[in-house]
Amino acid sequence: MSATCPECSKNMKYDREMKIYTCTGCGLTLTRSELLSEMDKRTWAETDEDKKKREQREYLKWWTSPKNKK
Repeated sequence: MSATCPECSKNMKYDREMKIYTCTGCGLTLTRSELLSEMDKRTWAETDEDKKKREQREYLKWWTSPKNKK
């Protein structure tokens, strides 16, 4: 699962040993269930305009990312 920090919108990396997600920007740590809960809250609270902007950011991030990941 590709995750975005609910606090600062930076990428979150998953630590398999600790089973937590850690933000690369602000250092916030969340378990999978906490992250899903936060994502659910954010999805319900966002307006159509917010959703459109988020989708555009995600698409731009995908478009500019290296495509040769293995």
